[in-house]
Amino acid sequence: VMSAGAGIGGSHGTWQVGGSLVLGSVAPHDAGDYTCVANNSAGEARYSAHLLVTTPLAVQLTPRNMQVDAGGRLELRCQVTGHPIDNIVWYKDAKQLRAGGRIRIRPREVLHIEMVESSDAGIYQCTAQSQHDFAHDHTLVSLGAASPQLLYRFIEQTLQPGPAVSLKCIATGTPT
Repeated sequence: VMSAGAGIGGSHGTWQVGGSLVLGSVAPHDAGDYTCVANNSAGEARYSAHLLVTTPLAVQLTPRNMQVDAGGRLELRCQVTGHPIDNIVWYKDAKQLRAGGRIRIRPREVLHIEMVESSDAGIYQCTAQSQHDFAHDHTLVSLGAASPQLLYRFIEQTLQPGPAVSLKCIATGTPT
């Protein structure tokens, strides 16, 4: 039996009668292609198989529950451990995020949002998936300071002296 072109045996693998190789405690470094070779004076026979060693996926999203000012920059990091990692996907308020415009995902574990807007506040989630496992974590992003925006402005009026007048102006911003 060979793994990645080298013979196996010794202290890590043990042979059993009938040609079986038993690996006592499989670890990620045992992953690879294994080939059984039988030969005699009449020829040779070979069979190869791939051993995939999986470890549970875990996701940690940082920072936790952060506040970012409007116009600022948001950066979230998704640390994924485990093997294999087939896919990492970002979500905001349960909708998948895609890179483009103000949103960059580079590498797939880091989310950048430039020129933060009020609509960027919400729950962000990072998910990691393999054929055998799934893990996720989330964080809350709230909006800090935001410059005032006038939602409603009073209109010009021409009046004769005497009557009362009311002028209305509505604005948003943080803090209020």
